[in-house]
Amino acid sequence: MEAASLEMFRKWLQVEIRDAEELESSSFKEQRLKHLESALQEAMAFEAAWELRKEAKTAFSKVETKVRLIAASPDSEITPMDTGACSNCDSILTDDLEFCASCGKFQ
Repeated sequence: MEAASLEMFRKWLQVEIRDAEELESSSFKEQRLKHLESALQEAMAFEAAWELRKEAKTAFSKVETKVRLIAASPDSEITPMDTGACSNCDSILTDDLEFCASCGKFQ
C-alpha cells in the first residue's frame, strides 16, 4: 500500500461528498456535507499555501512561546522563611507565607 498523500486525501473527500449527496435529505446529510466540503477547502488552501512557500523558497519556522513556570525548577533552592512571631501582632508565622496570616503584614 502506498503512503497517504494530500492528493489521495482530496480524492477520498470527493468520493465521500459524492456518497453523502446520495443520502436521503436529513440533518445528518447536511452536516456531513458541510464537514466534507470544509475539509476539502482546507486541503486545497493548504496545498496552495505550500506551493507558494516552495516557490518563495521559505521554510516553516519554529516559534518558541514563552511559558510562565508555576513551580520552581528542581535546580533552584527554596530557602524557608524564618518562622517565629509577627513583628506587628505577635501571631505565629508560617514558613509557607511571606506575610502574617493574622494581620497581613509582610515579614
